[in-house]
Amino acid sequence: MELQNSTAQDLLSEIDHLKKKVQLLESKKSENQYLLNQTDLQFRKVFERVRLLTLSIDNTGKISYINDALLKFTGWNSEDILGKTWSEVFERENDSEHEEDKLAKIFEGNTEVLKLKKKLIAKNGTLRTIKFQVITERNQSDEIVYVTLLGEDITEKKRVIRALKESNEDLQDLFENANDLIQVFTIEGKMIFVNNAWKNTLGYSNEEIESLNLHNIIHEDYKEETLAFLDKVWAGDKSDKIETAFQTKTGKTIQVIGSINVRYENGKPVTFRGIFHDNTERIRAERAQNLYYKIANLAINSDNLETLLYNIHQELKTLIAVNNFHVALYDKDKNYLNFPYYVDETLGNNIITLKRIAGKGLTEYSLFSEKPVILYEEDIMLLAQEGIVELMGPVPKIWLGVPLRLENRTIGVIAVKSHSDRNKYKLRHLELLDFISGQIAIAIERKRNEDQIIAQRA
Repeated sequence: MELQNSTAQDLLSEIDHLKKKVQLLESKKSENQYLLNQTDLQFRKVFERVRLLTLSIDNTGKISYINDALLKFTGWNSEDILGKTWSEVFERENDSEHEEDKLAKIFEGNTEVLKLKKKLIAKNGTLRTIKFQVITERNQSDEIVYVTLLGEDITEKKRVIRALKESNEDLQDLFENANDLIQVFTIEGKMIFVNNAWKNTLGYSNEEIESLNLHNIIHEDYKEETLAFLDKVWAGDKSDKIETAFQTKTGKTIQVIGSINVRYENGKPVTFRGIFHDNTERIRAERAQNLYYKIANLAINSDNLETLLYNIHQELKTLIAVNNFHVALYDKDKNYLNFPYYVDETLGNNIITLKRIAGKGLTEYSLFSEKPVILYEEDIMLLAQEGIVELMGPVPKIWLGVPLRLENRTIGVIAVKSHSDRNKYKLRHLELLDFISGQIAIAIERKRNEDQIIAQRA
């Protein structure tokens, strides 16, 4: 058997074979002392021919043998080691009590073969961690007379494992503190891990996440497209980024963009890993920009002012839930308000046109404020108590009003309101109305001029 490249199991088999020879010769010790010594030498030759770090300890605790591989490894000479107790060679201070007990109990004969880890002191003072296989040699009385330790250096392996653990902890910390939304989920969609940004954005608790499935958070409008993307990734397609939408615990829609990959075990896909960032603001900006340009085109393609305002209302509905929407144009010379387009669900959702003298209504308050305003029911009631506004019909739960300005003059106002939900609109909705108000003012002015020219020609 070529032991230089043999396994530890091969070595144990060889040693077991030699031990049987020793036991046989022990029974004839007086007749065959020479043969016994020769067999003992065979033991030593076995240990010299392997790369395993080997030493033997007698039943007094002293080291009786050490192979060349271990001498070379530690830098010691044989005379530095032989005759010393094992406690002088092994580092004991940091040894765990469990490992210490193991070595002490070997001589008690608890077991034939043990495994243990010890720290060996090299000549230069460094400590090396050795993983040992333990072989015992017994006499005729079945008493252990020698313990032989066959070891391999795992210092570097431990360092790598420790570094990997530390890097994993750093990676975990990185994930937890990342601004991106990170989630790991099974092939079936069950959530395994989500980071803090994910939890903060979607609003779920740790307990809720345990029972959460991907299907619960993907917006219904994006579900089919997202699942199809996952199928492609699962099949090995190196797909580009995906744009989808999550729904928060409260039902809010979060537009996200990110990437998803698959982790394999034994060649089989087991989990998806996704990293997303909130893309809502960019999507809103793009949609607002598109709406801005659409309003310009509507001014060209609409037949008259009423059609223009109707089309603007329909386009606005694609971004905001605007059941109640009206436009008021102000005639400063006559102090009149003209409502060419007025839709209110309390009046049956029909398009109404009307005129009246400018007074103290909410429309006038928004008009003369000359800045976007957002008012809640209690704000409106307070303004009414102070005599600043007069209530004309049901008080809305929330009101958004934005002046329509052309250069240095205000030509009117657009208003949106809700009679049922005070949380229906946010500041971003007011900002959107403010963003498109200038284009709406230009479109209205152009259409009014066109209507006047047509009327004059008629």
